[in-house]
Amino acid sequence: MSTLQKNIAIEGIKAAANAFSILFHPIFLVTYFLLLSLVINPYLFGVSETKDKGLIIIYVVIISIVFPLIPIVMMYNLGMSKSIKMKDRSERTIPLILTGIFYLWLYMNMSNNQAIPLAFNVFLLGSVISLFTCFFINLFTKISLHTAGIAGLLTGFCIFRYHFSYDYFFLKLWNGMVYTMQTDTILISLLIIGGIIGTSRLILKAHQPSDIYGGYFVGFAAQIIAMRILLY
Repeated sequence: MSTLQKNIAIEGIKAAANAFSILFHPIFLVTYFLLLSLVINPYLFGVSETKDKGLIIIYVVIISIVFPLIPIVMMYNLGMSKSIKMKDRSERTIPLILTGIFYLWLYMNMSNNQAIPLAFNVFLLGSVISLFTCFFINLFTKISLHTAGIAGLLTGFCIFRYHFSYDYFFLKLWNGMVYTMQTDTILISLLIIGGIIGTSRLILKAHQPSDIYGGYFVGFAAQIIAMRILLY
């Protein structure tokens, strides 16, 4: 393989790693969990109309994605951060605090709504715990928010799968066909994605291995703590 071919291959790998990092950015994961929940059980949130489900999705997207993005973009435009990706540890402090507040607000509103299932509230509380834990750790050392997020999603889905006994679900396609799917298929996919995310962050040299492992642990532990608080 020539030097040019090697460089092209390396750039291709970096592009794929960057794509995975963006697609599974921690800011999107609450919405992903919500969508997975609705796919597995369309009636989980006590609504059957597509319009009502859409309103729930929009509300979650606004609070968990749009609101946290605003201070990040503002900091970048005002020159308070060098990159929108917040590579420097000090640049993460304000966005982590504000995102934690938005997530806590979302959790409080959801937990007071009888239509919101306990499974979703467990995941939300775990996300809040994970965010504030990452904030405190970030004061002293860098930690991977990506691996904290994906580990939280994987652990939260494990709780959803096994504690609430969702062994399988029905997947209805646009052509009208319905397939019976094993929920463990999603679980295995998330496990593989979790490994890819950690590897991607190392490829991009965004973190040291200790940051990656620390993120995995925080994401896992936060969901277990939330489970113990709300389910036991």
